[in-house]
Amino acid sequence: MANIIVTGRDAQVSSRNKDHAQEKLSKLARYFNGIGRIEAVLGHSGDDAEVELVISVPKVSPIVCHSRAKDLYTAIDLVLDKAEGQLTRHKE
Repeated sequence: MANIIVTGRDAQVSSRNKDHAQEKLSKLARYFNGIGRIEAVLGHSGDDAEVELVISVPKVSPIVCHSRAKDLYTAIDLVLDKAEGQLTRHKE
């Protein structure tokens, strides 16, 4: 299983948001078995929530995904969709 690190940009991340992000991100392992580490940076820009995801995969440069939405849960779901697509393409 990949090591999942959730941090906040310019703010603390509540344990509820951190647990939600870790639960969702743990599902990425089914798209690619070689994931070493997943870093998620949660933050806000104005009224929108932002999520940046950096996925460390052996022998290639890290896979980076960004998303922005009105609430944090939607932003996490959007970045997961992008990461799933990129991991699937990388696997092929």
